Amino acid sequence: MSAELATVHKRRSGLLSNNMGIASHAWAIVDAFGASQIGFWPIFVGGHRFVLAIAGTPHFNQAEFVSLAWILTTRYVKKGD
Repeated sequence: MSAELATVHKRRSGLLSNNMGIASHAWAIVDAFGASQIGFWPIFVGGHRFVLAIAGTPHFNQAEFVSLAWILTTRYVKKGD
């Protein structure tokens, strides 16, 4: 699903950013109150794009997210980039 959302985003990002002023790469399915049911959050590391699929409200200020970002950076970013 995240790959399909990435394709839609790539195709429609000009419309979103230029006409609507929305520059986000994240997508979500929300309920009638606007609360996220599931969200797809891209993480760009070096030349790679990863997507976190998170059910409910994301909590990016947790140690686990920091560890994930550190591990991905250590693995995929070459020295000098």
